[in-house]
Amino acid sequence: MPGPVYQVSDGVTKPAPRVVVLICCYNGKKYLDECLGSVLDDPGAAGLKQHLVMVDNASADGSVDFVRERYPEVEVVTLDANHGFAGGNNAGWAHIQERYPDTPYMVLLNQDTRVTPGWSAKLAGYLDTHPGVGAAQSQLLLHDKPDCYNTRGNRSHYLGFGFVTAVGEPVDPSVTQPYDVDYASGAAVMVRTALLREVGLFDEVFFAMLEDTDLSWKLRMAGHAVHTVPGSVVYHKYQPAVPNKRYEYLERNRWVLLLTFYRKRTLLLLLPALLAMELLQWVYAVTHGVFKARCRAVGYFLKPTSWTYLLEKRGAIQSRRKITDSQFLAHHTGRIDFGPLDGVVMRYLVNPVFGAYWSLARRLIFW
Repeated sequence: MPGPVYQVSDGVTKPAPRVVVLICCYNGKKYLDECLGSVLDDPGAAGLKQHLVMVDNASADGSVDFVRERYPEVEVVTLDANHGFAGGNNAGWAHIQERYPDTPYMVLLNQDTRVTPGWSAKLAGYLDTHPGVGAAQSQLLLHDKPDCYNTRGNRSHYLGFGFVTAVGEPVDPSVTQPYDVDYASGAAVMVRTALLREVGLFDEVFFAMLEDTDLSWKLRMAGHAVHTVPGSVVYHKYQPAVPNKRYEYLERNRWVLLLTFYRKRTLLLLLPALLAMELLQWVYAVTHGVFKARCRAVGYFLKPTSWTYLLEKRGAIQSRRKITDSQFLAHHTGRIDFGPLDGVVMRYLVNPVFGAYWSLARRLIFW
């Protein structure tokens, strides 16, 4: 018996998609021809009844008109303002829930990517056969260096920092089996829609930094693994984020993660390291011209409304908890190994000191 069908444009109907690819666009016209073309030309998508939705964050470069004229099969959702990566994708997810409620998988895909044949079919196939995995990320490689990693696996630092690893390093051909990661990159990741209805997609407070960390942490806290599937390859026009440019979001959002995911006793155990890092961050802010941004980040936590939100978010996360902090933090790192931040202070002070603290603290977390 055939499944449900949906009208997508001008009265045309198509079978209910098994996979919906969601692309959040913001002034991305220069990327869209390659990105959309590679997705739509993928021969592996036919068996998935794959459908493509683009949500546009009020682009000013003609992105919407370009897609509607060149790729009419792409469903376009337009927003009245730039709601960030988090808000834009949330709007797309709301649209998908309403239009395609029976779709089991949704893929988040960056506008500046190019997919390879079978990329989404391999992700769907992996999730089909691994029910304990909540999200599966493609292997992200550099667009301009296709034999090198964009990230081999995103890492979470125990103080809330998140970063990519092995950027620019040659791909290891011996790594062919899927593997666990601290959090999946939002650039190319397939998630079970049933779990998204349970935990939500992105927290819009994050806007554009660490929102993918928050999503993966929610899945992991609820007992679902997050893996990278090397056989699914996506090339990304990756540009390392300049920490100073989004410093306010980075500092605010990492504290949101810490305050809502960690148990109170974990926060108490980590308090000396947290305070020491706060001192270093104030020194960094003064010496790197981001003092005002740091004040805004700290100021966020001085508002009563912020604590109302934090307590509600913490309550929701903790109510879904299926693992202990010991399990949750098992693979978190005590080092920040991220090229743009590598320097004398990081190499000889921050990583050795905070790494040593974590080496001891992690052994004390038995809860």
